[in-house]
Amino acid sequence: MYQMILPSNHHFTNLLSQQNKSSLHHVGPQHLIAYLRENYWIPRICNLVNTVIHQYVTCYRFTDQAAQHIMGELPSTRVKTSRQFLFTDVDYAGPISLRLGTTRSETVTKGYIAILVCFVTKAVHN
Repeated sequence: MYQMILPSNHHFTNLLSQQNKSSLHHVGPQHLIAYLRENYWIPRICNLVNTVIHQYVTCYRFTDQAAQHIMGELPSTRVKTSRQFLFTDVDYAGPISLRLGTTRSETVTKGYIAILVCFVTKAVHN
């Protein structure tokens, strides 16, 4: 069976897409386009579906808005201009396995890493 060709700017096409939108419980644009294309071929269907979605107040109101992230307050030691390593922080890592002596040595001990990080320049001192 062939699809029925409908003009995108006709009132009947607009009513048909609105009726399908409400019968499909206000689905998204991609789902509505796929559903309409099963039986109808509508040129510029994306524009039609977008206008139908924007006409529905409930669909337009409940679309996801991008969240606005609020940056946290930085400590004053990170913002002030100062000498290197005047304000530092220590990062620890470990435990790691260390062999004492040569590479064939059987003595294994635990080791830890401490890294000093400058707050102002982010320079690392090992």
